[in-house]
Amino acid sequence: DLAQDPQHIQVTGYVEDLDPYFEQSAIIVVPVRAGGGMRVRILEAFARGMPLVTTTVGLEGIDAQDGCEVIVRDESETFAQAVVDLLENPATQVQLALAGRELVEAKYDWQVALKAMDKVFSGGDHQPKSVEWAGVNA
Repeated sequence: DLAQDPQHIQVTGYVEDLDPYFEQSAIIVVPVRAGGGMRVRILEAFARGMPLVTTTVGLEGIDAQDGCEVIVRDESETFAQAVVDLLENPATQVQLALAGRELVEAKYDWQVALKAMDKVFSGGDHQPKSVEWAGVNA
């Protein structure tokens, strides 16, 4: 019913490119109540320096702290109030945006992730080992 009022809510369905939506947004809202796996959109918001509100389920798999890099609320009323409070507080938006960006650079950047993979594939001694894969030496 709320989507019938295009002044306040726009329902787009699938979009090819999220960039315009990120660019027009002051905050990101990720109200996940069920599911599994890491929420890549949260990491994308952090990388873009976007403050966000999510749920405990929404934050699963991401090493962020409520009130530091993100706001986490699980009840509908407190979630909605957190969104309003964040929209009304530019200083908190900046603090969350900077902390989220720092977190994603420190723990989730590809270069950081690939260094961790080096340890796995090298047996922990940081020396690359020869790997045979599908009959090809690498």
